[in-house]
Amino acid sequence: LNIFSYGILYTLPYNFNDCFYFDTISSKSTCPFNTDYWSYDRVLILSHKNPENDLSKDLILFSARFSQIRYLKISFPFDEKFWSCIPLLNRLISINIIFLSTDYAYSQLQDLLNRTVHLYSLKLSNTKNVSMKFFTITSPSVRRLDLIKKFKSSIRYFNADECSFLVNNSPFIRQCEVLLIGIKYRSNIVEFINALPN
Repeated sequence: LNIFSYGILYTLPYNFNDCFYFDTISSKSTCPFNTDYWSYDRVLILSHKNPENDLSKDLILFSARFSQIRYLKISFPFDEKFWSCIPLLNRLISINIIFLSTDYAYSQLQDLLNRTVHLYSLKLSNTKNVSMKFFTITSPSVRRLDLIKKFKSSIRYFNADECSFLVNNSPFIRQCEVLLIGIKYRSNIVEFINALPN
């Protein structure tokens, strides 16, 4: 049963500032030329989801181009064809990341970060099972890292060894101006803060 089987109907050109994009979307336009109005220049907030996490089944027929996005919520991994929908990321300032699997997701995330120049904020939506490999990824512009969830049961609490790894090996942690993180033991909080350069 696929709970994501539904349709969305809207007029073109697209006049909303947010858009939801699923890897399994197929689309049909009533325009005489199928490529008319595929530039979604008003969209500032893009939410991308790969609900099935099976990249072999993805059929991307949705040819939209999002060149003005500032906020991106994205699931990893995603179908490689999605890159054609986000040709420019030079306006992007915030990313909210959902990892559905970790094998290929980290290289995709690094590729995405390499395409951004003004990215300020990175939020990780599910920190419980994220590998420490995530913290070795780089982006020189990121200054805010959010690893806190709304629900306490979903927060990952880092132990002393993990905190030491973060301080010594994570470019994100060393360059942060704002860091939202769960630390397992109170005694490690002061040590962690004192070890940070900022």
